[in-house]
Parts: sequence; C-alpha cells; structure tokens
Amino acid sequence: MCGGAIISPRFIITAAHCFLTPNAITEKSCLGKKVSNKACYHPPEVFQVGVLSPNGLRQAIQVVKIIAHPQFSVDGRVHDIGLMKLNKPIKCGTMSSPICLPQKNKNKYGRNLIVAGWGRYSDKPAEKKMLEGKMTQVKNGQCLARGESSSKGRRYLCAVATKTNQKSCFGDSGSAIFSKFGDKYFALGVTSFGLSRPNVLCSLDKPAVFTKTYPYLKWIRKYVKDIPRA
Repeated sequence: MCGGAIISPRFIITAAHCFLTPNAITEKSCLGKKVSNKACYHPPEVFQVGVLSPNGLRQAIQVVKIIAHPQFSVDGRVHDIGLMKLNKPIKCGTMSSPICLPQKNKNKYGRNLIVAGWGRYSDKPAEKKMLEGKMTQVKNGQCLARGESSSKGRRYLCAVATKTNQKSCFGDSGSAIFSKFGDKYFALGVTSFGLSRPNVLCSLDKPAVFTKTYPYLKWIRKYVKDIPRA
C-alpha cells in the first residue's frame, strides 16, 4: 500500500518505487542506474486509488497508466517519483481536491511541514482514518548515505518528526509532504525512504527522505496539463 497526492482530476503524484514488483529489488535487470525493464513494474490494472467523494463516501478509481521517472534507480535511490493516470476524473470538492506544486525552490531549513497518510506508525494494522503529523526540514546532509555526493541531495527534502508518532511510516510511501504558503497548500515532496533500521521509515530519531517535486515540474507537465495555478 502506498499513498499519493491529487495534482489534477486525472493524475496522482507518488513515489516510483510504489510501482515495483516484490522481486524488483533483487532482480539484476531491475538494478543499476535506471529501471528500464517494464517487467520490474506492476501492470497498471493492479492499482486503484481510494479518495473521498464530495458526500464523504470512499470511492475507488482504477489506474490506467503508471509513469515512473525514466531515470528512477532502485539501488541508487534517485528520481523516486511517479505519476498515476486514472480512468475517470476525481469528483473534487471539500473532501478531495488537487494540491499545488511549487513553481520555484521553496527550500528553507527549520520550516514546519505536514505529512498525512493512511500508513501505520508501528507494527499494528493500517489506520482506518487518515493521520497527520508535523515535521521539520533539516539539512540534506543528514539524509545522505556515506559516500553519496551532495549533488544527489539537491533533489531530496530531508525532514525529522517533531512529535511522537508523527512521521511517515509503513504505507505512507508516495504520500506528499506539504506546507502552506498564503492561502494554498503546496506538495513540496513525496515520501521516498527513511534511514532507520529495521523499521525503514518509522524511527523518530532518524530523518525521512522525500523526493522534491520542484526539480521535476517540467517532466510532470509533459503528462499533466491542468496542474492547479499557484
């Protein structure tokens, strides 16, 4: 299970690793600088997107196309961003509506950020209601593995939890991390991975890593023509 964010009535932004088959992380043809083998990904028909309709009822919408970034690398942990195209538009309203994407780099250390998702925050089952948590942006060096270049980190947004049980966890991959600017909310990144072990995303003393959306705006616009105006 993964999360995502509505960026138009027909498109969801998420993490590319959410599309991978269970064997992809060990299959030799799926590793390397980029994942080019289509067999590494699930077919789109296995995905459905659950959203809340204007009357508050949950609706499941079929995915007809998945689009992983062409330079996404499983073992390189880069370009972990993707799009899902739906077979019909989401009925937008107060319960479900598109979020804005930043038109410029809104990097600011110490910024208060929000994460939301249906994922579990322990080894318990997934939540029945959406949870929301507060995080703070920190310097990307805290999220780089030993030997990784700082240039790779420019596409990361690194954040730590500010309160107990308020951090991305299992099932939250692909969910947006967002912040409010003026009267609008902007998805600054999508949940990619964590540095904690063995609970990859859940240890509160370790930062979580998000793929920034801004560096990929041009790529996103190739497929999504009706992104909300900021």
